[in-house]
Amino acid sequence: MKINIRNVLKLRTLYYYLLTCFLITILYSCSKVSADKLYGEWTYIKVENLDKTSPDSVSAADLKTQHPSISFTKSHKLEINWGGKVLSHGTFKMEDRMIRYTEIFDDNRTREFPFLIRELSDSLLIFETMAASSTRVTAVKLSE
Repeated sequence: MKINIRNVLKLRTLYYYLLTCFLITILYSCSKVSADKLYGEWTYIKVENLDKTSPDSVSAADLKTQHPSISFTKSHKLEINWGGKVLSHGTFKMEDRMIRYTEIFDDNRTREFPFLIRELSDSLLIFETMAASSTRVTAVKLSE
């Protein structure tokens, strides 16, 4: 059996290329997110129900009329607004790509749940709730 050295070199190059792409993907997905990028108000532009058996939880028309948003402050306060009213408020802390939200109710009871950040740039935030019926929210940052 004759081995073609060109084919071996091509396979080796392809192997290293794929390995490099895999490592970059892993490093990117594991990279930490700084809370500094979150500070400010983010307006929801899309809300998707990730349970494909259910329809989208919020229509585009509802987003336009209700103006939902989420705000993060430097004092680690989080506030979710809907229809011009505070829907939820509490505190948050960052753990890698997770926002650990502690919601505070009127009677001072609390509830904790995480949000997973899928994407974060200077102007775009995509996060998901980590519940059985997950929701993905796409939001854009309001100008300061």
